[in-house]
Amino acid sequence: RGERAPAAEGAPQTRAAAAAPTVVGTCLWYDTAKGFGLIQPAEGQQGEGGASEAHEGEAGHGGVGQEGREGGAQGRSSGGAHHSSGDARRVFVHRSQLRGRGSALSEGERVEFVMGTRMGKPYAKDVRCVGTPPGRQKKRQRSPRAASRERSAAQRGGAGGGRRGNASDALATLADRLAEVPAGAPLDGVLDSAEARRLRPKQLTTLFGMLKARCSSARIDELLAHLQAADVSLNTFTYSAAVSALCAAARREGGTEGGERAERVVSEMAERGAQPNQVTYTALMHYHADRGSLERALELFELLKTGADEGEPAHGRGQPDLFAYSTVMKACYDNATGTRRPGYGGKLVARLAEQLESSGQLAAADHSLLMLAVWGKGQAGDWRWGAELVRRRAREVEAGGAGVPRAPDLGLWNAAIAACSACGEAATAANLATEMVECSLSAGSTLQVDGQTLVNALGACRGGGAMAEAAAGQMLELMDRLHFSPTERCEVYEQAIRSLALPLKSGDGGSRGGSGGSNHTPVHDTVPRREAAFALLERMREQEVPRRATTYALILRAQGGDPIGTWHTLRMMADDGVAVRASAFKGAMSAISQIGDAELIDEMAEVATRFAEADAGVSGRSAQLFCAAIGAAGRAGDTARVKALRQASEAAFGAEVPRLVLEALIYALAKGCCDPEEALRVWKDAEAREYELGAAVASGMVSSCRVNKRPQVLQELIESIDRRERLVAAARVSDEQWCDAPPRSVWNLWSYAQAVGCFAEADNAHSAVDTLEALLERANAGEAACAICAGSQSVGECTTLLRSLRCVRADREASTLLAHMRAAQVEMDGRFYVASLE
Repeated sequence: RGERAPAAEGAPQTRAAAAAPTVVGTCLWYDTAKGFGLIQPAEGQQGEGGASEAHEGEAGHGGVGQEGREGGAQGRSSGGAHHSSGDARRVFVHRSQLRGRGSALSEGERVEFVMGTRMGKPYAKDVRCVGTPPGRQKKRQRSPRAASRERSAAQRGGAGGGRRGNASDALATLADRLAEVPAGAPLDGVLDSAEARRLRPKQLTTLFGMLKARCSSARIDELLAHLQAADVSLNTFTYSAAVSALCAAARREGGTEGGERAERVVSEMAERGAQPNQVTYTALMHYHADRGSLERALELFELLKTGADEGEPAHGRGQPDLFAYSTVMKACYDNATGTRRPGYGGKLVARLAEQLESSGQLAAADHSLLMLAVWGKGQAGDWRWGAELVRRRAREVEAGGAGVPRAPDLGLWNAAIAACSACGEAATAANLATEMVECSLSAGSTLQVDGQTLVNALGACRGGGAMAEAAAGQMLELMDRLHFSPTERCEVYEQAIRSLALPLKSGDGGSRGGSGGSNHTPVHDTVPRREAAFALLERMREQEVPRRATTYALILRAQGGDPIGTWHTLRMMADDGVAVRASAFKGAMSAISQIGDAELIDEMAEVATRFAEADAGVSGRSAQLFCAAIGAAGRAGDTARVKALRQASEAAFGAEVPRLVLEALIYALAKGCCDPEEALRVWKDAEAREYELGAAVASGMVSSCRVNKRPQVLQELIESIDRRERLVAAARVSDEQWCDAPPRSVWNLWSYAQAVGCFAEADNAHSAVDTLEALLERANAGEAACAICAGSQSVGECTTLLRSLRCVRADREASTLLAHMRAAQVEMDGRFYVASLE
């Protein structure tokens, strides 16, 4: 070996540098997008063999790719591109072999590496940067083909390159002409039979690669049929390139015709003496995976394995490569997440991960493929597999040595932690997060821990419990050691609230096949959940972590309907100036309306006034909070406090008191405080403001008048309602837009029944009969809101009405009511018939 160059300051030193023979060289060219390039060894340290040749697959294909099967053939295949150098001393390098900092090389950068061979060709492995030679100017990146053309032109002393450049230009010209041919036009004028037979299989492979992104599947199929009719010699690689082009065009077109053409070409290959290979099956799997046809993709994958199972690797099938595994595992993942069947898709991915490990390709897999494997194992209940994988890789990178894999990146760590969370392993998730943080804080590490790591780990603490609380505390302490942004810190705390304070949903009470079921003990008592939520919220306030609407919505959910805890949460929310969603706020109002403490009701009025001043009633928070306070005072029967809340609302809103507040006042005074007179005053105030009050409020008023024996108040209410409805009817006649719409009334069948009962109990038969005749008149008019219908409540309400009619001996009106019920086909029960006979 040559003399080792001194390492740059800060370059990582491993035992591999001292044990394995290293070669020093310079990066000639590197494509950061595709992840490979060429290295020139120093004088006296030439690589073994001649020109290097590599095949780099599509995204997800790790390690050094497959070489072309034809000797010395150059060009493009369906899986990627072939690059060769005209200098025997150049060595191929792939990004999977880069060690130390970054995942790319710069042109002119000095490196040291270990020479390896793959299928008789040299390549660089364990590549480490050792600095840039002094005085070296950084050149513009050039493709290997352009560099080869320039060297050939310089050697021949001509312009435009040599014979190879002319051949490539001719193929490009032919591809342009084929792409410009109109659909359905014959190809004889562009490529006749004699010219087609002069093309070599390698050139045809390159031609299909050029047409892959430019032509439709129909045009590519026509070209293949034209070549077959001209008796052109086509081999496996040419057919594979055609299948890949057909599948790419079919994915771009979005139909099924291109895929059917590709399937037909594959079925014809064996008849023409060309067996499908890895590229053929992988292209078809990619097409079916994009279309969501998981069954066909798995069938092709198993067919690809048939060669290895039957000992027929000569046709190119054999063991599936990493790109094939990546394609089919990604299809399983997409199918599982799209159909909400993660368990089924996870089991498929877990089985494929076992096959990948048994094939010996796991060490060369890139992190995107490993993340899929870890996810599948976690969904299948095997959380240990992912945890052991990242720990083993981290130890190997730390120890160094030949063939050291890439250090686990952020995505792989997070996938392993998420797998533990899916199985409910809170302690393991917390330990993995701790190990990840230690790795990120070590010298020379490029690993950056983000908030998603701790969010994934906290997901394993769902349901609470001593072990979950300890793990959550450990992860919150880890967050204090890291420099997270305020938003990330807020997200971590919110996940802690979800895990420790919110109750489990049905089906989340245990792990999926793991041993962490004890971590998911449901918390039936809401007191520990409320205490945990308030403790986390207080910790956020102490550390000045921003609280947002989502944070308080979670705290409100954690209260479990407790009115006192809900009110304290709303008070802190008001202090922070945060507004939660309308649905969460409405649920909180329902809870705090149960409060009976007078001091808390006064606090609610104070906060409602502050809300009204802050948002001018636009958001409705102040109106809802006033309604909750009024409801709480009404349930307590505190008439004085309800009147005080009315004055406070008028002071807060002025002349624009919302309708909701007035309805709450009417209902609280009539039902809670048993004061229908005061409720009638508020009713008239609402009518003066031209508010349309609801039927529920009217029913409450009528019921209060009957219970408290206030027929005079009821008579005034009926007159007020009739007067209002007459005004509305006159306005409807004058407004053509209202004429076709059904009229709206606050009266319903229950209100009429209660009104008749109130007058009957007060021995006011005349008013009772008048009220009933008004009901029958509305039923004859066919008004939808007042007609007797076949609803579930109609029988009970009509029974109540009949008993009220019995009190005033209105047998004629009762017979008319019976006739209307028969016409409406109301199902009558025994109680109704008893009331009818009476």
